[in-house]
Amino acid sequence: MAFRKVDGVFWTDPKVRDLSETARYLFLYCITCPSAHSSGLYYNPFPMICYETGIKEKELSKAIGSLHEAQMVTCGSLSGVVFVRNMLKFQQPNVNEKKHIEKHLHTIQDKELLSMFLNTYPEYAEGFDKAYLTLAEGLGKVIRTKTETERDTKTETDTKENQKIKPKLLHFGISGKVKMEQKNHDKLVSLYGLKLVTDKIEAFEASDHITKKKDHYLTINLWCKKDFDDSGKGKTKSMVWDKELGKRVLR
Repeated sequence: MAFRKVDGVFWTDPKVRDLSETARYLFLYCITCPSAHSSGLYYNPFPMICYETGIKEKELSKAIGSLHEAQMVTCGSLSGVVFVRNMLKFQQPNVNEKKHIEKHLHTIQDKELLSMFLNTYPEYAEGFDKAYLTLAEGLGKVIRTKTETERDTKTETDTKENQKIKPKLLHFGISGKVKMEQKNHDKLVSLYGLKLVTDKIEAFEASDHITKKKDHYLTINLWCKKDFDDSGKGKTKSMVWDKELGKRVLR
């Protein structure tokens, strides 16, 4: 089994201390597991990680997401390749170990993570096509974990659900300053009659209340209701045909 160094500052590193207990355990595993390579870039698929750590798949995805956001560990969920970004810095490889690392890098199938490694450690770029150093997928594309995808999907769904479709407001009155939905205007007319509603809209439009009241429909309704009740018409109103509206209304 390969020997790998774990610096004592591991336990005092602010990034490590900010991790959850599961994420911190997973990070230590990524450095010391049987599959780990001194380069920090190695193959270790999720099922194996679950088996060796005992972490359940859902918790594992969340922990990996935390490590990815902290730019400590990046995992290719499809390729099964893991990249512990700063691992090589603490290994201090000798000449022979460097040759072994160079040979190992050519076995990595995940081009994005290999490109990320070569940009982190350009001294190992010799022998690789220059395209790896400018690979847009590796540098510009975020390698997403299952947790990130689920979180973004949930956020998008919540946003759509919470978005309120603004109702279309029509303009009423002499200068069109009174705004309300057509259905609300129709409701007022059916309850109080066109003349009273029109009078109240014009009165409201000319008053100082127009700049203070946000819901014009509620205000007009209150004004109409007060006058309608005070006049006693509320007891005698009946349905009549309105030629202008082309329907029966209460008057």
